[in-house]
Formats: sequence, structure tokens, C-alpha cells
Amino acid sequence: MSFINERRGKNASATSNKSVLTAAMCLAKYIQPKTLLDFVDVGRFDDVSDLDKFIVKLNENGKYNFPRKVRQDKGGLNYKYISVLESNGPEGFKVVLLDNMDQFLRDYHLGLFTINFTLEDLAKEAEKA
Repeated sequence: MSFINERRGKNASATSNKSVLTAAMCLAKYIQPKTLLDFVDVGRFDDVSDLDKFIVKLNENGKYNFPRKVRQDKGGLNYKYISVLESNGPEGFKVVLLDNMDQFLRDYHLGLFTINFTLEDLAKEAEKA
């Protein structure tokens, strides 16, 4: 829709004015490459899968309520359970708080940036480091 609005000279949607966070920028600011690769390679499969699906939702400009409560799973990992708002109801994801992931969630929720990467893109970028 923002494309149509721009062509017609109307105000574009708010997302077009946000900066875009790349995979390299995310690794530099929020998640250490080694931490990410360790999580992807040996982390609990369901946790990695939830992170992958959650990032896909963010790529689609998904909106969510920012939970303040940090939980801890049986393995001792801190996480937040995040519900992404969907037209047919919320979809929930367990997001393990790797490094500064809590700040990433907060910054995205505040609308400071959009993203254009997947978990696979993050892992490939982490391998380069």
C-alpha cells in the first residue's frame, strides 16, 4: 500500500520512514556471532525454530505487545514469550534472550527500525565474522 500512496503523492506508511537493520548491523549491535552460531547449532530445536518463525513475522512488519516479564526455562535460558498480532488472532513465540536480544525486541517494538534478514541470513553473516 505504501507504494500506491507514494505514487499518488500521499503520505507513505510509517514503515517506509524507518531505518532498515541489516544482518551485519544486528550482529554488531545485538547478538554476538559466536553466541548466535552456538544457539543455532546446538540449541534446543524448538527454540531455534521459534526464533526463525519470529524473525519471519518481523520481516512482514509484524506487531507485538512487548512483554516485560523475563522467564527462565528448565535449561536455565532466559526468554520472553511474545505474541505477534495477527488478523486471525495472536501467534506466540518463545524468544530466547541471547546477548542483547531484549534490547533488540524493545527497539523494534518502539519502531526504531525494520529488518530485512532471516535467521539463515544472520547465521551466514555470523560465519563470516
